[in-house]
Amino acid sequence: MDKIEIYNLRNDIIDALNDSHLIEAMQLVKQLVNEAQQWELRNELEQLGTTYKLLLQYLRQGASDPERYSIQERVRQSLYSLTDRCVIALRQDSGSEVLYARRRELNDITLSSIIADYRQATNRHALLTSVPDEQRNEQAIDATLQQCELLETKQFNKVWSTMPMTAGEAQELTILLNDNDTPGHLKGLLVSALFVGSIMFYDETKLCLLLQLYLSQTDNQVKLRALTASTLIMNLHEQRVAHAQAVELLAKSIIDMPQAQSDMGIVQLELARSRNTANITRQMKEEIIPDIMRMRPGFKGGERPTGKVEFVDLEANPEWQEWLEKSGIARKMEEFSEMQMDGGDVFIATFGNLKSFPFFKTMSNWFLPFHAGHSDVQRYVGNLYSAFSPMLGAKSFLCDSDKYSLCISMGSMPPEQRNAMSQQVDAHSEEINEMHDTSLPDETRSKARIVNCYVQDLYRFFNLFSRRREFPALFDSAMDFTELPHLTSLTNATTTLTLVAELYFKNKFYHDALHYYSLLLEKHDCTDVQVYQKMGFAHQNLGHLDEALEYYHRYELVDENDVWTLRHIATCYRESGQLDDALQYYRKIEELQPDKLRNVLQVGHCLLDMGRSADAMQQYLKADFMDDNSHRSWRPIAWCAFLQGNYGRSIDYYNKIEQHDTPSGIDLMNHGHALLCSGNTSQAIDCYRKALQAMEGDSRVFISNFENDIEPLINHGINRADLPLIIDAVVMQEQ
Repeated sequence: MDKIEIYNLRNDIIDALNDSHLIEAMQLVKQLVNEAQQWELRNELEQLGTTYKLLLQYLRQGASDPERYSIQERVRQSLYSLTDRCVIALRQDSGSEVLYARRRELNDITLSSIIADYRQATNRHALLTSVPDEQRNEQAIDATLQQCELLETKQFNKVWSTMPMTAGEAQELTILLNDNDTPGHLKGLLVSALFVGSIMFYDETKLCLLLQLYLSQTDNQVKLRALTASTLIMNLHEQRVAHAQAVELLAKSIIDMPQAQSDMGIVQLELARSRNTANITRQMKEEIIPDIMRMRPGFKGGERPTGKVEFVDLEANPEWQEWLEKSGIARKMEEFSEMQMDGGDVFIATFGNLKSFPFFKTMSNWFLPFHAGHSDVQRYVGNLYSAFSPMLGAKSFLCDSDKYSLCISMGSMPPEQRNAMSQQVDAHSEEINEMHDTSLPDETRSKARIVNCYVQDLYRFFNLFSRRREFPALFDSAMDFTELPHLTSLTNATTTLTLVAELYFKNKFYHDALHYYSLLLEKHDCTDVQVYQKMGFAHQNLGHLDEALEYYHRYELVDENDVWTLRHIATCYRESGQLDDALQYYRKIEELQPDKLRNVLQVGHCLLDMGRSADAMQQYLKADFMDDNSHRSWRPIAWCAFLQGNYGRSIDYYNKIEQHDTPSGIDLMNHGHALLCSGNTSQAIDCYRKALQAMEGDSRVFISNFENDIEPLINHGINRADLPLIIDAVVMQEQ
């Protein structure tokens, strides 16, 4: 049985178990067991079969059995676990995936022995560094440090590749994680090991360890990583977690914690924020960065003398600051800053290209919390660390993975360039520190930064790691945790639902926003009537016009004169072809704001849609009288005049557009129509040729637009047979 067959069979079994079709599942599991050829797996399946057959036998006999459903669930959960163990057994010896490579590598090594070796190495390192500087053996210190780091990686690999984890291994790990002498970066790394080891094959012991860490740890770095990891695991394995009694007990303890609701809200919000990372990356790569790179300042006497942007000088030089504003760089930097302050992952576009270093070939390094004592940091940054501390410290905007990328990239710089960079960073460090110092101390903000950083680290691993396809694509999911087993009282808190809904709404994930707004209305006494407006707007953007109208009308009951709502109601009616209703609302808007040119024009547009060109013309002439030199009424006046057969007025207005405005290809085409219908065929063809040029010479675009107007032209007396000839005359002249 090859890899694809094994995993397809596993998926079929999980589907059967999810649907509680246990007999079908057992028949499928039997195929895996027979293939694995391990007697303990066969015995376990036989025992489960016997237990379930007895349960069904009692059911047929009509016997009362209060334990029936709990036995059914125990059998189901055991079949899940047995399936996973069969797959691992079948892939253990031949699987090329990194999981099985690590299992084979560490098969004969116990977790306790690795931990013992690590403690011995850290003690030796502490001893070597405790002596006076003149007596230090730097070579021995470096060698011991690297040994410690190798053993940290070894612990990570052992923990994540152990499936299932035994009670003894869990106890060893608990002792290590609760030991005050265990470095914080190792604790954070092991949290990720428990996480990665539970996403491919569910391991209840690992999940319970993560939940216990959230309950017991005081270090927010460890605590919040554990909660984030637990949330993702519970969501991924919802069916299995839902009936896990040990998880349920721990969840009850978490719910009783005063800060749990706030912490879970932070985790949900930051995971939801990751949905927009792909959009930010596209915007950075395709818009912001290219625009900045294309910009070149022009100064009197030639280009800038240095040929590069020195932001320190730009602040001091008014002429350069003026260039920043005029060139558009200032606006681009503001966009960048806004996304950054909003928690957006703005650096993945830059640092994503720096993940090819050998450092990132080691899987554990993607999850390693940044610490200044790491050998690579010492090697590449060394005594310049203090200068770069604003970028590498705890308050930095960079996630841990990107901090390592930055440090390693410095190692490839010439010394003079590295020193120049450190001087420039140092010049800004006071400003950066001042920004941090003036911000009010806010534990919630600090926690959000921790979770945001961890989510970005995870996003990079699951999207950039060279062997990422061996793992589930976690960040392709909807990130909806409202049905999280045992913790729905936390994940459905009003504040959290509101914040996530607003985030999705702002980032135009309208389906997701509607889901969260709907939950707010269903589960809570939502007093914010603007939710109706936003739901209407979301439905409108999704093309659900009837639903949009429903929610807009709900808001209208609260404020019948809100112009924004009335305008969107009118637009929905107009787009759905209900023009009488649309006109009613446009008229009401015009009554509420009679001096607004836009309102007068919209009434005219609606009348024109209804075929009432004469009435529309009156609106447009009124708009022309009100116009503040924006010329917004000229085009509809010209078109209405054409429709009414007043070709002279139409031509006059199209001439005005060409003289005082920039005509589009459509303007020029419509001008040509008016000339053609007035009998000026030669001038019409010249005008059509200009339209074709304005359409970038694309004859297909020109012909498509021309053919859309064939019926109006025929209605105004143009012979249908002449139209292909006119098109050919235009295209031929252009060629």
